[in-house]
Amino acid sequence: MNKSGFTLLEVLVVVVIIGILAALGWSSMNELIQTNKAKEAARTITAFAERAVADSKMRKDSVKISINASNAMEARLAFTNELLFSQPLANGFSVSSSLPSGCTESFNGGITSRIRIGISGVGIPGCFVVCNASNYCGGAVKTGDKNTFTAQIKRKNSNAWEEI
Repeated sequence: MNKSGFTLLEVLVVVVIIGILAALGWSSMNELIQTNKAKEAARTITAFAERAVADSKMRKDSVKISINASNAMEARLAFTNELLFSQPLANGFSVSSSLPSGCTESFNGGITSRIRIGISGVGIPGCFVVCNASNYCGGAVKTGDKNTFTAQIKRKNSNAWEEI
């Protein structure tokens, strides 16, 4: 008698192999998703801080940039405390005390841009940093030698911050 088909053992081996490959793909995909979320958070914070400094220049008035208790970035006129604009942080991200390389002071409590002759901006080095529950972090870093912010991220199993 000539029977054709697969044995139960052959089917189980194929199912186990597919399961292993799916598990490997899932962890790589999850890391890619979390890294992209951290990059989005870093770019959002950087763009927000740059916009607030530009608004300060346009208004010729100091602007305070901060992250509030509701996990939203705010730009307010420094002297009247009038809200100019705000933006929520990326979903799942909140303020962190972790500091990227090149950052000596956290701006998460707020920093005020200063108006100077010809230029305005944040005069001291520091950074805004947010992290999610998976320990992926994004930040906007202001170094002493530049009048701009740079976006940086930190991955889950790394202590190193990467400029993006």
